[in-house]
Amino acid sequence: MNDSPWARVVHVDAPWKNAAGGSDAAGGVPVGGVRPSTGMGGMGAQPSSAPPDPGGNGQNSQIPQAAFLVRWVSSRTIREAVLRSAVLSGKTKEKDAEKQLAVPTDTYQVFVAGPDMKPFAGIDDDELKRGTFLLTRKTKQKIAPSAVQIEWTADGAGVQAIVFLFPKKSQTGESTIAADEKGADFTCVAGPARIQTTFDISKMDDAHGRDL
Repeated sequence: MNDSPWARVVHVDAPWKNAAGGSDAAGGVPVGGVRPSTGMGGMGAQPSSAPPDPGGNGQNSQIPQAAFLVRWVSSRTIREAVLRSAVLSGKTKEKDAEKQLAVPTDTYQVFVAGPDMKPFAGIDDDELKRGTFLLTRKTKQKIAPSAVQIEWTADGAGVQAIVFLFPKKSQTGESTIAADEKGADFTCVAGPARIQTTFDISKMDDAHGRDL
């Protein structure tokens, strides 16, 4: 769920950590995923081992960094992994997990989470949609999210994760991601945070074919 063609850990400059009262939160990138559209909201982010130190990757270690996990959660592979985790942890029954997995998704869903979600605090859905898009590599199709779903922390005081829903069909009925597309860039701008990564669609396959 964290190391596959469907998941990317992205390190970004975090100027908000230098601000008065800025968070220096450290910790792992979440393991869990949320797919509220199929009732998986209770299977939210859970901590794992901490991501690599960005300062050791040739970047200026004096600039604070934040890590975010970007995961393509509408894929069968990720949905099956999240549901299997829920079954093993006793959060859901296997027959219920099988029923959820059988429900097809009508949107592409991309999950964003990290140990420091301060840039997302106070941003409304419309602003998040304006600052987020997928850009296909071959056709240069820019796909804006049709909806945003926010998962809150247990106390309701902060944002734990965001799920962006992208349409599979354009207004003319054409596929937003062509059958021969090989890659897509994901961009999300939330306040001072600019999260960018690339998904290699040519590697996002399972036993049934393309898995988005």
